Amino acid sequence: MVSPPSPGATAVKSKFVQIYEDFFKGLDPSAGNPNFWNMLFLVRVDVSFLESQFRERSLDELFALKDTINSVFYHCVEAMSETHPIRVINAMQTLSVIIREVVTKFESNNASNYDQMDILIGFEPAETVMPKLIQSICWIICEQPSMTLKRRAVRLCLVIATAKDNVSQNALLDYFMRCPSLFEAICHVLANGPQRNSDVGVDAVILLLILINYRKYEASVCNPYAMKLSVLDNELALNGLGQIINRVLQEFNRNYALKEYYRSSSQPSGGGIFASLANAMSNILIGDDKILDAYRVNDALLCALYEGVHLNRNFVSVLTRNHSDDTSISFSSPEFNTPRSGNGANVQSVGGDQPSSDKDPSNILVSFFEYMSYILHDSKDAAKFANAKLCLIIVTCLVEDQYASTFLHDSSITFRVSLFQPQMRHKKLVEHSDKPVPLVVSLLDLLCCFLCSHMKKTLPFELHSQALAIVYRIVCHQKKNKIRLVGYNWKPLWEALIGFIKFLVNNDSYLRSICDHFYLALQAVGVFNLFITFGDTFLSDPTSYDQLYYELIRMYNVFDDLYALALQQVRGNGQGHESASRVIHALTNIRSITSHFNPKMQTFLDENSLSSLSSDQVLHIVRTNYDTLALRMQENLDQYERYNEKPARVHFFSTLMRSILHECRLGLPITNVEQKAILEEFATIT
Repeated sequence: MVSPPSPGATAVKSKFVQIYEDFFKGLDPSAGNPNFWNMLFLVRVDVSFLESQFRERSLDELFALKDTINSVFYHCVEAMSETHPIRVINAMQTLSVIIREVVTKFESNNASNYDQMDILIGFEPAETVMPKLIQSICWIICEQPSMTLKRRAVRLCLVIATAKDNVSQNALLDYFMRCPSLFEAICHVLANGPQRNSDVGVDAVILLLILINYRKYEASVCNPYAMKLSVLDNELALNGLGQIINRVLQEFNRNYALKEYYRSSSQPSGGGIFASLANAMSNILIGDDKILDAYRVNDALLCALYEGVHLNRNFVSVLTRNHSDDTSISFSSPEFNTPRSGNGANVQSVGGDQPSSDKDPSNILVSFFEYMSYILHDSKDAAKFANAKLCLIIVTCLVEDQYASTFLHDSSITFRVSLFQPQMRHKKLVEHSDKPVPLVVSLLDLLCCFLCSHMKKTLPFELHSQALAIVYRIVCHQKKNKIRLVGYNWKPLWEALIGFIKFLVNNDSYLRSICDHFYLALQAVGVFNLFITFGDTFLSDPTSYDQLYYELIRMYNVFDDLYALALQQVRGNGQGHESASRVIHALTNIRSITSHFNPKMQTFLDENSLSSLSSDQVLHIVRTNYDTLALRMQENLDQYERYNEKPARVHFFSTLMRSILHECRLGLPITNVEQKAILEEFATIT
């Protein structure tokens, strides 16, 4: 019987630790042993030990070990081209640690990228070693049957791609630009069902996003990955990209809806033990940490959606397809069958992940609009604000695209979109139909709800400006194509716009110090001018046009107050002078309407000895006095400046990419579990 070691006994060192201790002492344990490297990569990698060896040494000490590090790097790349899976996985793990730790050391010392390349590979060897590394990665992704090897190969690329927060300063990515064959490997993952439905698919999309953004704004650089994506017509790959994004958005939507359902259940009248239990269940099943982690993943996936919409015309057609039959999401939570939470969001069966014939038709845009309804509600901190801003930029690109806009308005293609609406004590919720409707109806309801629910002194004015610009583009498309949304009630949108203008006027003294609120008012008034000038070409019936005039007349004091405020600003020649001047001009027709009809109504009151008018009487006065109303035709009213990423959005996307790279690097584990997974996989592969 073997006795246990005494407390003071020295622990037995693993073979891996013994070898790398010699390496970091400057010794060469491979000398005189031709099978050394073959044997080394069969030894299980001790990730923690290897990381500690780099972290304990200064940059000067690493420079002294340059030849050793170069040799290990070279032999790792050589091992990756072998067929033995254990050697391949260990070589990739070793490379991942070396690259991450060396680049991190250089970052912390603000050292040169060129010296970093010298320590890792050597200047001259890099010209042959890096292309071979990329070739081996592509071979593993496309040819190897093991999902574990594919996952580690993609994550090795992510380790390289996320090595620096500024993607354009990552010298290693320059070799990926010279060898753009990795694009085809990524497309292979996107087009392959089992791969795209695993975490390999999500990792591949994030990798593609990072490669596209390498030196994106440098005029002298032609990014081959951006070029290849812009002309990609591989239907399977594009559809796969859409499915991955759709799957992630659906998972977030279900988790958030379930969280909101439990949150509302935990606040019943009277509280008590049931409220506590419901709240505890919410935190256990769908904790806040899980939601926050999802935001980080969604930033990258939404950026990929943006790049797809922005760069590739073929990808827009993917957004119009039904994905209800090809999207599966697996959850480990038990089933909760709750038809609808109190806030209007559907809480679907979390355990029921298999598609069924009675499911409503769905596609990426349905998931995306539902996602937006959560994000626009919850955009308080900087990260969530950026996420909401990105969503609105994507929608802007969509509504400017003729094909996408036509699809959104197609009355023969309808979807049931479950929009989240926050409970508001002081305002009535915007009513959203539970019936399938054209997607543009859901989008208008979503934007209307946002405008109504975010009138506060901490005004997210950038989001409001984007939301108003989207509404403007939608109305312009309807005017241009004479599209009538039959049965759609425009009144909530008009009320939301008037309420927003009233908020801007009432909070003038505070808002003028944080934003150009006259420009926001100008955008809202511009939407009204479209309705006034062209409403007869796209409003569903004459009654809607009459109702528009009724709302303008009913709330005439709001527009009069805005006019007086803008006039005061122009006379004072202060900040916002130009926007205020444009507001005065934009209000011309609205003021003509109110000044024309208000005397008519007063005359009607006097003639009939009435103290007030009913809505029907006001509408009658409007209908019978159109012929004497004189309006001014405003030039280029249905024209707008199309979205352009450069230069207006360069800072936003650069900052967002830094955040994505940082979060991705923190979320990339380099662990020892993969060797076990490889053994289990190859025990079943025949």
